[in-house]
Amino acid sequence: MRDAHDTAEVFIVAPGAAGDYGGIGRLAAATARYWRAAGMQPPLRVLDPYGARLSPLTARDFARALALIAWNARRRRIALLHVHMAARGSAVRKGIITRMGARLGVPVLLHMHGSRLDEFHAQLPQWGRRMLRRTLESADRIIAPGTHWRDVLVDTVGVDASLVRVIANAAAGPSHVEPRPARPLCELVFLGKLSPRKGLPELLGALAQPDVALLPWRLRVAGDGDAGPYVEQATALGIAARVDFVGWVPEGRVRDMLAAADVFVLPSHNEGLSIGMLEAMAHGCAIVATPVGATLDAVRDGESALLVPAGDVPALAGALRRVIADPALRAALQAAARKRWSDGFDIADHCRQLAALYRELGEPSLPRRSAGVRYR
Repeated sequence: MRDAHDTAEVFIVAPGAAGDYGGIGRLAAATARYWRAAGMQPPLRVLDPYGARLSPLTARDFARALALIAWNARRRRIALLHVHMAARGSAVRKGIITRMGARLGVPVLLHMHGSRLDEFHAQLPQWGRRMLRRTLESADRIIAPGTHWRDVLVDTVGVDASLVRVIANAAAGPSHVEPRPARPLCELVFLGKLSPRKGLPELLGALAQPDVALLPWRLRVAGDGDAGPYVEQATALGIAARVDFVGWVPEGRVRDMLAAADVFVLPSHNEGLSIGMLEAMAHGCAIVATPVGATLDAVRDGESALLVPAGDVPALAGALRRVIADPALRAALQAAARKRWSDGFDIADHCRQLAALYRELGEPSLPRRSAGVRYR
């Protein structure tokens, strides 16, 4: 490779990264911040193909991202293209970027996130399934955020198993967390898109169960989406005065909310591996969640979390009753969740695994790729 390639960058393509928006954007932004602070090489450049948020200007931003990638690739300024992809429309848009990178001779690392990839695949016609598999296999390697999603990619989608690597999602966190003080009011937090898929209707229903409603708790709901139906539900259930809908919040405020919370609740119907849950673990929150997606790679029921079946309001109410009413259980779950995060879901460990994969993709012996980059 020419000497100029020693300064080539890894382009990370991630929606929402411009404003730490959404789980994928927060993961990409946290990766870039740690990478730069640690002086890791090659340098990273985060490219948000949607702008700060989805908007009528998204098509323009996407076209600009394509042009920027093509311009830099032709000048051999891209060491590697690291593309974050979900399902549905994301698969189409990121598929275009992935195939373009491959045609331009740039090593491509595809990072899968779709919490409903299996459902998306099942709904496609046969020709659509073949196109999806071929698009994924046009990448040099594919990252799955957990063993569940590796199995979906290989066994359901039919991707060549040799292409897939499991690298768990991760989150940045404070270097030290003090044990939560005993206090009469249990602070609950929900962090995610306001939607039925995230289990918000079940959460409000569980909190309104008589044996839970009598307990001392307060819930903060943070996330993008229309809060109106959920405000109406909380009002109808008689718990509106104890539920605070704060809307979308920037990363700094998310950290403050998690540091102040006792329990993080995410009763999702499906997930990749929730960044919000990992952030809550990093801040020492007790976790109440559902065993969907790669959640079981991160926590174990009764040890580092309380897990309940998705959509099961009585089970969710029972878990909430236990964690609110039993300070000792809550403290044990908090300590265990923090330890699980520090043992394998810290952004530092995530970056080290990425660096190793980047080195692998930079080797001149890699089929179809002849360019190499110096890494450290």
